[in-house]
Amino acid sequence: MLTKNNPVNTKQRDIPIAIAWLATVVFVLAFSCNKSQQTAPTVYSSASSLSYAMEYPSRLEKLNQKFLDASAKARSNWNEFGRFAGALNRPRWDQVKTVYKQADMAGRSEAIVDWMRQSGYITEFIESNDGTLAQRIGTHVNSQINKKEDPAVEDIDSRPFVRWALKDATEKLVEKRYRELNEAHRFVAMYGETLGKKNLRNLEGQVDSITEASFIVYILLIDLKQQVQTRVDEAGEVKNTLDNEIEGLQLIADDPASGKDAKAAASRRISELLKVKAPIDAHTEKANKLIEEFELRLEQFQKEYQDKFSILIDAVEQMEAKQGQP
Repeated sequence: MLTKNNPVNTKQRDIPIAIAWLATVVFVLAFSCNKSQQTAPTVYSSASSLSYAMEYPSRLEKLNQKFLDASAKARSNWNEFGRFAGALNRPRWDQVKTVYKQADMAGRSEAIVDWMRQSGYITEFIESNDGTLAQRIGTHVNSQINKKEDPAVEDIDSRPFVRWALKDATEKLVEKRYRELNEAHRFVAMYGETLGKKNLRNLEGQVDSITEASFIVYILLIDLKQQVQTRVDEAGEVKNTLDNEIEGLQLIADDPASGKDAKAAASRRISELLKVKAPIDAHTEKANKLIEEFELRLEQFQKEYQDKFSILIDAVEQMEAKQGQP
């Protein structure tokens, strides 16, 4: 029995974690199935929608930051390439070279690219709504695990467990599926004996690093650039949408026939809309600079990655040549 004087029962504590795992599995699978069944429809801009216009500045700023973060992450990954070979203990170097090359190509393979895009949406959704999800799932869990006849039994609040479990389950399920699709990981699993069991964990991390850098440089940055460009192209219409709403509200505020409460509500709404509109030009200017820089630097950025990767392969080939000597 769980009382105020006794610690949380392990089995009871595990219930919300298991339920959160199950909820995440269902969500990930359902999302993936829906994505795979979609065709390519004609999608129109939402810039004329007030609800979209209200969120536009934050959307654009978030995209700008994602672009910068992705660039920094890719560079961070390839700056570690020089340490990879030295972290391995007497593997079959010809097989290591195969692993690295497969990891590089995996970042541009259709299966990996499709999954990385999908998992990006999934992860972003979970991270943006983890508090709400934990609250709702935890409430249902609490109603089940706290059913009791003895009033001395202390209630369990599962929500902190659920929030952690959602994040943990999402990360692990995304990684599991990604590694199933990555030929480099399959090769490491297949040839673990000759690659060296002590090297497997290092190799798995190295594969992830190479694949991620390849994906960012050749796919994600281009995806983000296109998204940023789309948002920038909408800026004028978004401002018109906000201006039209402000104009309509101003008529209410200036109308002598409008009641005191209506005038006050219109004035508050106008202030809110003006605050939304204020940063649009600054965000758009920043986005335009990112796009210009991207156009100038993409080829250089990809060359920098390829140079670092070539140095890594050269180092492995040198080790392979030494290994083949009597």
